[in-house]
Amino acid sequence: MPHLRLLRRLSATVLCFLLAGLGGAQAETMQIPPSWSDHAQTRALEELLYQATQSEDGRKLSAASTQIMAQDKPVMEFLSTADKETLKPYSLRMGPCELAGMLIRMLIFTTYQDAKAGQHRLTAPLPANLTAMFAEHMNRCELLHRNVPSTLRLIGSSPDQAAIDQALDTRRDAPAMRKALARVAETLPDFLALAANPKEGTSDYALKVAIPDGRKTEYFWVIDFSEKDGTFSGTLNNKPRFSKKYKFGDRITFQRAQIVDWIYNDARNKRRTFGHFTTCAALAQEPPDQAALVMEIHHLACEP
Repeated sequence: MPHLRLLRRLSATVLCFLLAGLGGAQAETMQIPPSWSDHAQTRALEELLYQATQSEDGRKLSAASTQIMAQDKPVMEFLSTADKETLKPYSLRMGPCELAGMLIRMLIFTTYQDAKAGQHRLTAPLPANLTAMFAEHMNRCELLHRNVPSTLRLIGSSPDQAAIDQALDTRRDAPAMRKALARVAETLPDFLALAANPKEGTSDYALKVAIPDGRKTEYFWVIDFSEKDGTFSGTLNNKPRFSKKYKFGDRITFQRAQIVDWIYNDARNKRRTFGHFTTCAALAQEPPDQAALVMEIHHLACEP
């Protein structure tokens, strides 16, 4: 299929961009779209793709895909057909923001094409190699703009939430996890008070909630939450891993005892993310260099 060939060629192109290139005259006639370097626009496209994949609704990508092809078709076609030597000079002209902008557009366009072929249902996972490259370059782009990279990239690399959820089940009695859950319970009243009256510069308040489903427990991040008469309600902000009862965007009710973690971002403090106690506890079981890298990339404010 044409869009799959385009995806394979552009994937190879990205790898070429990461190599040191030699000069060449042919590529000088093709201009890199200015929109690719707009990190705010790239972030908005990342959120759009996340929302579409979480809801499995490819129609959400229709307008963006049409706009991408209208604005970027010439350069995307050029990149998909140019030889390796012609592509090399772009490695000297494209920084992390341009690469992130190009990658998110590639992902949206090809994902939408696949969705159209499947009655607009998004069920296949996004290409792991491209999403990982996007996350890496987008984090670097945000650093260039003096923004701390997003705590958990919506698209691409992030702490393995499936592994963290498994740790909540299998390592609940481990000292690090017991300490984390105790800290969640201890700090929850202050977090809820802050979420009810957010300070300027803070955002992305969320609760992690344990929802029983048969013999298993599903863990959801819940946003737009509120409490009334001791019962909480909120909106699910991630797709279930196995539960058939719920889907992304559902409103649910839950009790305080089901809350196992909380998070929020604070732009006043280098956009650090606070909370994530269970994530930090799970990272404590990983090799120190790997844990430190995850904490650095996602700017987790883990307690010692």
